[in-house]
Amino acid sequence: MRMQITEKTALQEIYGCSLLEAAREYLIGNGAELFRTKGSATLLDINHEQPTWYAGDMAFGLNRLLEISENEKTYIHSVYTPEEMEKEPDKKDVCLFHFPGNKGDSYVILMAGGGYGCVCSMAEAFPVAAKLNEMGITAFCLNYRTGQPGLLPKPMEDLSAAWRYIEANSELFHVNPGHYAVGGFSAGGHAAAMWGMKELGYRNYHLPRPQLLMLAYPFISSVNAGQKECEILFTVMCGGDYTPETLERYFIDRHIDTEYPPVYIVHSQDDSTVPIENAESMAAALHTAGVVCKSEFPPTGGHGFGLGTNSAAAGWVERAVQFWQRNQTKTEVINK
Repeated sequence: MRMQITEKTALQEIYGCSLLEAAREYLIGNGAELFRTKGSATLLDINHEQPTWYAGDMAFGLNRLLEISENEKTYIHSVYTPEEMEKEPDKKDVCLFHFPGNKGDSYVILMAGGGYGCVCSMAEAFPVAAKLNEMGITAFCLNYRTGQPGLLPKPMEDLSAAWRYIEANSELFHVNPGHYAVGGFSAGGHAAAMWGMKELGYRNYHLPRPQLLMLAYPFISSVNAGQKECEILFTVMCGGDYTPETLERYFIDRHIDTEYPPVYIVHSQDDSTVPIENAESMAAALHTAGVVCKSEFPPTGGHGFGLGTNSAAAGWVERAVQFWQRNQTKTEVINK
């Protein structure tokens, strides 16, 4: 009988599960030491330490992953060729988790957050992927490169490679590469938002425009945050010798044009990690450019809620998909 993960399941049980052997180093990409140093802690214990990492949501995503691993011969896919990985060793851990939905043509690529230091898929991307599967939508969770000064724009290279891999295997995955959305959380939301930019995103790689960007509490720019507070993030993004000019290249709200994709933003007003002004400035820039956008600003929720089942943002994934499907033509702001 397949293991059933609950809120009281210990990290060491998850890490040692044979069905998840291929996934264990990427449950939190570049952060697997958590499972080794705090192995006796349960998902509920982790939830107590990280109040927005809801134990029930993590269990929900992991159980879906267990189900997939039992039924699919391969569920983790390297997006680079052996030759590419040999030439650039930091590409070897760039991979996609395939969460199959109904056979159809639309899918979502998800990029979890982690301050560009790790990829917190277990807490953010996996639960959302599982929810998308419940709605019949195929999802892919991308473990992209992190943790190196001057990182950008490597996550864009990884996202491009992921899209091309999906395209090359579209019959296997039962998807149409032209019918896709990109979702991201926090720093992963910044990466997803970069995908819409002319200089760095889909147009730079000569790929189709996504039908939607789903941005959950995204970092957008240094709005309402001093440079000192952002120094570590900026160093990872641009290197220790970054300048205002190099940072400007990656401030999304400065680079919105009419070809930017439609956007759904969810961002809690009490987020103390990435101030709500990030989402507000993004929404304003999209409105100015005439880009279709829907913004949801729940009063509470904090930072890092992912699926957000126990937060004021509960149900945001369903609402984002409805927005995608309706293809709305006006900007709408929800204040709960």
